[in-house]
Amino acid sequence: MEPIFSERIRVIPDVVERALLAILVPTDAFILISAALGWVTWWLFAVMAAVTVLMFIFSRLFILKTDVYEDKITIKYFKTRNYRMEKIRDRRYGIMNDIRNFAGVGLRGLRYRNYLSAGCETGVVFLTKSSVVAVSSHRAEELASLLPEAEPKPRG
Repeated sequence: MEPIFSERIRVIPDVVERALLAILVPTDAFILISAALGWVTWWLFAVMAAVTVLMFIFSRLFILKTDVYEDKITIKYFKTRNYRMEKIRDRRYGIMNDIRNFAGVGLRGLRYRNYLSAGCETGVVFLTKSSVVAVSSHRAEELASLLPEAEPKPRG
């Protein structure tokens, strides 16, 4: 079954990745020169080079995947989690710092799940029977339109 909404966001932004490499690559070069001069052993260079490569691969592969189907929303961060549409009680979207607090709703005993990406300020927060889920999204309004919204309470 194809998702009706799909979004992939890199969790570690390009700026952070470049800063990480700007630190690790010169460090590797220094250790290589030190090993060539006999100041340190060669295994230290090998370990540091392996750490650099692993950090680069991790920064490229660590992504937030959000897929919305007719009956569920699937979020893959470290682990894949599914949330059934019928269990979603309410949702909000916009700038994450503004919407993460569900004011006026008794939220005791709920589990908070945050699927956030650095550099992405917008997102969706939805409320289920047992948890409050915050998801970063560049297309927050489109994502929120696919999720159930709370029925307005009658005044009286």
